[in-house]
Amino acid sequence: LAVVNNSTFVTVPENQTSKSGLKIYPNPCSGDLAVSSQTDIQKIQVYDISGSVLLEKCENQKKNVTLDLLSIPAGIYLISVTTSERSQTKLFIKN
Repeated sequence: LAVVNNSTFVTVPENQTSKSGLKIYPNPCSGDLAVSSQTDIQKIQVYDISGSVLLEKCENQKKNVTLDLLSIPAGIYLISVTTSERSQTKLFIKN
C-alpha cells in the first residue's frame, strides 16, 4: 500500500503465488484472469470490496481455470479459491 499526493494505491505482485501453489494472473487484469493450482480446484468466487459475490464457478478435477471478467467494472476485488486441500482468498485488480 502506498500513498502519493493524497491518493492511495494498492500494489499487488503480478503473479501472486502462495506456498500452496495457488497462482492468479495477470494481476492487474483487463478481461480474463487465470487461476492455477497444484491441487484440484473445486470452487471459485469473486467478491467486490463490500463482500457481494459477483461470480461463482464450480469446477471438477481442474488445476487451471480461466475466468471471463469483461462484465465486471474496473476496481479492486477478492477471489476465493477452494481446492481439495484448502480455501484461500487473494486480492486482484481489474483495469
